[in-house]
Amino acid sequence: MWVVIFLLTGEGGLVFLLAYFFQKHSYEVVSGMKKRLEEFEETLRAKRDSLHKKEEKNALLERRISELIELYELTKEVSASLEFREVFVILRQTLHSNFSFEKGYLFLLREGSGMHTFQSIDQIYSLKPIPTSSQENTLVKVEPKEIPYFEEILTEAEKRRETFQGKSFPFTAVPLWVKDQLISILVCERLKPEDSEKFTILSRQFALVIQKVKLYGKLQELAITDGLTHLYSRRYFLERFQEELERSKRHTLHLSFLMADIDHFKQKNDQYGHLVGDIILKDVAALLKANVREIDLVGRYGGEEFSVALPDTGITEALQVAERIRKAAFERTFVAYDEVTPVTLSIGVGAYPEDGEKAMALIEAADAALYHAKQTGRNRVCKV
Repeated sequence: MWVVIFLLTGEGGLVFLLAYFFQKHSYEVVSGMKKRLEEFEETLRAKRDSLHKKEEKNALLERRISELIELYELTKEVSASLEFREVFVILRQTLHSNFSFEKGYLFLLREGSGMHTFQSIDQIYSLKPIPTSSQENTLVKVEPKEIPYFEEILTEAEKRRETFQGKSFPFTAVPLWVKDQLISILVCERLKPEDSEKFTILSRQFALVIQKVKLYGKLQELAITDGLTHLYSRRYFLERFQEELERSKRHTLHLSFLMADIDHFKQKNDQYGHLVGDIILKDVAALLKANVREIDLVGRYGGEEFSVALPDTGITEALQVAERIRKAAFERTFVAYDEVTPVTLSIGVGAYPEDGEKAMALIEAADAALYHAKQTGRNRVCKV
């Protein structure tokens, strides 16, 4: 074929044809290389984008892991605390270290109520930081009227178990449930949306800690109180009484001790039964608490006997307190189930330093006075 082309075109035509075919081949080669280069660049760009996405994802994952580790460490720290004050301080500090918000509140709710209305709120605490170092452990209590969305929070929390946002006001709230009990609500105003998930995790961990603190408080209460009357147990009362006596000695203060006994209690038990007797014991315990100060100590000494310690109280004032208690019992009508029965008290009084400087000396003096009251007709106050 090349011979025919040479004969037809001559030497110049052959050169032209060779140049043409060479140029065409070169163009095809270059075009192919350019196309392959573009495909390679596209592949490289896709891999680079994929790598960047993986790096961003890994960075996000590392940040989330760091946050979870931080929450875990926080949970360990909070779980080690058995006092609500300590737990509250840690919570407040953690919130302000990890979140940005304007105001925060912790609603503590009473147990055993259905709808958590205003009456079922135990306390509301502010989560705002307190700048003064001397007030670092202060629990700042808040009145419901200071919270514009108070009713909305309670209503929504009763219906929800998950985090919810305010409709009429920009807040984020987490109802803290333990099983079927709503125990508290954690609220922050104007919390950043990206912090919502972390805030929820922290809140739920905190709910478990609150429940543990409450259970610990109940165990402590059971250890120091009488199960029937909810007064101090004899052992714990005597410990506190000894402490008050030592304080009175240090500061040169008076201290008085009352021993009260329900008159003819065994006959009432035999006549009406032990269930009625138990109600009488509880009612007398409530009567004693209602007729003394908050600083006074009231305990169940044993059976139908009760003990009362009156710090910074001399013998004259102690006799007046005892007479007020006796009169309140005498004038009261005790109703137990369908039974109505009168109840009277005999009370003996002992005092420091008149009757001695040891706790047992004061107890023995009051006991002797109580015995005298019983022997001389009951329903009276005596001082030996």
